[in-house]
Amino acid sequence: MTLNLPDGNEKQDVITSFLKYNGISDPDHIKFEDEDGIVKERSWNDLSFEEKMNILTTSGDEPERDLTEDEIKFINELRNSKLSPEQYINTIRQKAAQDYQDSLQNAPQYSIDDLSDDEIFMLDLQDKIEDISDDEIKSALDKAKEDPLFARRVAGMRKALKE
Repeated sequence: MTLNLPDGNEKQDVITSFLKYNGISDPDHIKFEDEDGIVKERSWNDLSFEEKMNILTTSGDEPERDLTEDEIKFINELRNSKLSPEQYINTIRQKAAQDYQDSLQNAPQYSIDDLSDDEIFMLDLQDKIEDISDDEIKSALDKAKEDPLFARRVAGMRKALKE
């Protein structure tokens, strides 16, 4: 059986066309592994029926051609965007950078000077003792306020936080 090619000038065997489509450019020089694991070049016409069928039925099962549903979805998304892969990646990068910048702008901004002495003391205590409870913090704050040096200690903490 022969196949008329679009240019009308050549006729090519269907098997030869199929082999070329599947990466075997020259049917007279097919790399074939024998029973000993040695790769030899053989002609298509010299192969047994079983060997030919093996090539015809397995050539389409190339792992690099098998795509997962996620990969197909991604490729379709890329095609629908009408962008080159590089443009698509850059667009995603720019969007991620913009989202990050927006999140920073929407985050509440605190100034050390806006915090009360009690808040500075409690934050410092939480920083130093990871598993401290709210009751323990309140108790420590009440006890620390009884110390005449409390205001000076908090001033030192505030200065350290600013630095």
